[in-house]
Amino acid sequence: MTGTSPLAPPDWLDRHPLVPPLILALAPLLGLLPAWLFGVSLNPIWTSSGAATGVLPGLIHGQSFGDPNIGWTTQALGHLAAQDWLHLRLPWWNPDNGIGLPLAGEIQPAAFFLPFVLLLALPTGVVWLQTLMQAMLGLATYALFRRLSLGRLAALAGALLFAFNSVFAYPPHIGELCAMPFLPITLHGIEDARDPAHPHRAVILVALGIAFSIFAGFPEAAYLNGLFALAWAAFRLVRAPHRAAFALRVAAGGLCGLAIAAPQLVAFADALLASGQLGGHNFGQQSIPARGIAGLLVPYVFGPLNDWIGSDPLFGLADATGRSIGLLPILAALSGLIAARDRGLALFLGVWTLGCLARLFGIHPIIAASNLIPGLGKVYFWRYATPIWLLPIATLAACGIDAARSAPLPRALPLLAALVLLLAAGVLAAPSLLPWRLAAAAAIIQHAWYRAALAAAAASLLLAALALYALRGEARRLAFVALLATNAIALFLVPRLGNHRAGTLDTAALAYLRTHLTPARAYTLSPILANYSAYFGYPDINYEYFPADLSFARYIHDHLAPEFGGRLPPALFQPLFAPLTPTYARDEFLRREPAYAALAIRYLIAPPSFIPASTVAFPPISANALGIPLAPGHAMTFRGTASAALARLPAFTRIGILHGTYGNAANGTGTITICPGAPGAACASGHAPMQGSPDNGPFTVKLDHPVHLRQGEAYTITFAHRGGTSPDAVWAYITHNPAAVAITGPDGKPVPLHTPRLVFSAPRSPYLVRAWSDHLLSIWRLTNAAPFYTTDPACSLSSPGTDHVIATCAAPARLTRRELYAAGWRATDNAAPIPLTRTGEVFQSVPLHQGINRLRFTFAPRYSRLAWVAASLGLLALLVAAARGLGRTR
Repeated sequence: MTGTSPLAPPDWLDRHPLVPPLILALAPLLGLLPAWLFGVSLNPIWTSSGAATGVLPGLIHGQSFGDPNIGWTTQALGHLAAQDWLHLRLPWWNPDNGIGLPLAGEIQPAAFFLPFVLLLALPTGVVWLQTLMQAMLGLATYALFRRLSLGRLAALAGALLFAFNSVFAYPPHIGELCAMPFLPITLHGIEDARDPAHPHRAVILVALGIAFSIFAGFPEAAYLNGLFALAWAAFRLVRAPHRAAFALRVAAGGLCGLAIAAPQLVAFADALLASGQLGGHNFGQQSIPARGIAGLLVPYVFGPLNDWIGSDPLFGLADATGRSIGLLPILAALSGLIAARDRGLALFLGVWTLGCLARLFGIHPIIAASNLIPGLGKVYFWRYATPIWLLPIATLAACGIDAARSAPLPRALPLLAALVLLLAAGVLAAPSLLPWRLAAAAAIIQHAWYRAALAAAAASLLLAALALYALRGEARRLAFVALLATNAIALFLVPRLGNHRAGTLDTAALAYLRTHLTPARAYTLSPILANYSAYFGYPDINYEYFPADLSFARYIHDHLAPEFGGRLPPALFQPLFAPLTPTYARDEFLRREPAYAALAIRYLIAPPSFIPASTVAFPPISANALGIPLAPGHAMTFRGTASAALARLPAFTRIGILHGTYGNAANGTGTITICPGAPGAACASGHAPMQGSPDNGPFTVKLDHPVHLRQGEAYTITFAHRGGTSPDAVWAYITHNPAAVAITGPDGKPVPLHTPRLVFSAPRSPYLVRAWSDHLLSIWRLTNAAPFYTTDPACSLSSPGTDHVIATCAAPARLTRRELYAAGWRATDNAAPIPLTRTGEVFQSVPLHQGINRLRFTFAPRYSRLAWVAASLGLLALLVAAARGLGRTR
């Protein structure tokens, strides 16, 4: 057993061995206190779904989660996977995003993370999953430290320190949290592999640790956990008395773990092949600026997490260094580095931690050397590697506390080092020395956090010094452990106070969509965000996926939105996010509406103010406006050239000019005439009464015939005020753009450095009919939507569902199913297999025979049968190992 010392006195918790596990199991409930006491919510649905109203800010700036993928993938897609299991379906396929996409293959929904993924079927399942993982992490870490022969108090302190770490306080992804408990489980198995008394338990623990790290749904976390476990195993191998047996046990556990995880690995590989993204992303050179060391040492010294209160660099530092240590854990770890009984392990952990931090902060030789490790150059190291350097620090801290059972904790050198680090952090994060400027309001907030963070860190060091110097014996150790645990829990709770307070979901609109979209799809311009249609139970072509399907991404680029895509499929197809700006997404939909309808899109979801007509308006409204009076009997002239955006607009039939009516006093008739500059092009004009036109809004007329302008084509617009007794006014904005529309005033003189705001509108779509509207959104029915299933006139269809239909045919025919074609799709007719092929670019087709065809469609990734065989063999091997282990103990 590692680090045993017969001279160490018994631990007072030895008389109460169940107390530490009980504390570790219940302590994560403290994370729910802000929700219970102050009404803030840990549920990402309020900020990530777009389907809620009445959401209120939290008690402080910042919140405990920032990446919307916690909502988009873990909550939305994980909920779908849980529902599949509860309905006894394998979660291979997601029919509710895109035109169907792999579900388990996306990997982040953790579709095979059983039984834990079933929690995501609950409305607050994400919260309970996080709480459960935190409890498991504490218990698994405690068991590891006990396996290292640390006393119960030291093991409890180290486990609390690791369980209430900054990753759980501010998770970059729930998948990373789900993988974390299985890192100490894997290391526990490696330690068992050194012990001839526990060879079978070693295989079981290593296998479960590796398999569930993969099932957790985050490849980067599983890879980094495996890397640290491999380094730990290599270190132990050098010192193992029976190296061959040790290596065999670890390897057997690793192979069993990979075999058990084979269904998930095969699904991911199949989706990756369909994405064309085998190269993945490359983040090998990315690091945190050296100034970020301050945030690592003193949590929140740069301000609240995930809050755009200041400049982008400040947000980047605060966000990046949300993964922090704090000075008290460093103090304890330094004591462990000096006093740990297992000097070899302490040295290994110290060197590993320094290497991780050197890579984290961009030490180029370390980055270059570590990038030689296969795959490491593709990992977002600074964001996802935190557990593999926090666990060594927690281990060293526990070793130091344990060593104090038989000798006083080292005090002077660790305290001096912590004080120096505190001063360095104060200088690095000093607002007056930051290389960027903040607005006054942001500066006040950042200064307050800076002072509070430094004061809290200084106070914790002062209390630690008092405990170490004023107390003696076991009282000193108990006081230091209490301070360490209290500090970790307090820092963990801070960002949770910034979570939003719950609002109200638009359940009526969501129910309408669920009722009317079977089988058919929606397309959302706004406000509901990517993947949440899967959570709410209706299909929508928007998605946030990695890996994303290449064939559908190309279809989007070719037929729906030319700005979308490129060599590799973007992970996000969602208006509001580049390149699909709201205006671009709206205009492309209206321009290409038949192509959207061909995807069986029956409904468009849009803001309440949506008008089904393409519009181009410029320049943006600003405060720098000049009102130019336009009296009855006078006219103004505007001259410009068509921009690329205006040229993309289909032939427009309405023109608006931003005007003011002097409090609705203007009367008479306004006439707008536009004359294109192309030879032979006819002018178009329209008129409307001034009275009733919105004050400080666009005065709009319908032209007597449509007009289309080519890019660069000159045009002239005349705005005339006829009849009436009260003047109108045209708002003109200051501009220094030589290409801006020029103004000639009513007196015939130019108005320099000013331009009008013009609005060009195409005709309304004839295919859109408003079906629903409320304060949050509007729903528009596409009258020309293609059916989900189509076939020849010789057939009639009945009982259609997304995965089944009955076709009654008078003659042989073919059926088209508007679902994404993938190699794993299979079809049966009256329970007999029939060929399923691709039709067009992305859809499926099957043959129909004369008579009744009862069709059913199922999906499973390629080689999934072999994966189940491998998983069965892996589980069988673990059962054999467990049986042999039980027989050995008897």
